[in-house]
Amino acid sequence: TLHSLGRHPPADPAAVVAAAAGYLSERHDLPGLFRTPGDLARRLREAGADAATVAECEAFVRKADAARFAPSPEVTGEALIADAERLIRRQEGEA
Repeated sequence: TLHSLGRHPPADPAAVVAAAAGYLSERHDLPGLFRTPGDLARRLREAGADAATVAECEAFVRKADAARFAPSPEVTGEALIADAERLIRRQEGEA
């Protein structure tokens, strides 16, 4: 999904977040959808994720929220795709 979004710029930050959220939910077997960075962090801790993973995922969602909702976002959808890909690679032990 991330690769597809990157092939059709400008990438929609909401779509990038949805793709990353889906991955994180499946990877960590999180129940339901999380709505906020804090909600994600809580669910990750409950699922047994280590502190570094929780912090990294929460920071990604905060940055993504800023790209989605800030009047003049500093982060583009394309930059979010790169961040999401790095996050996923680290989660998979590839980085």
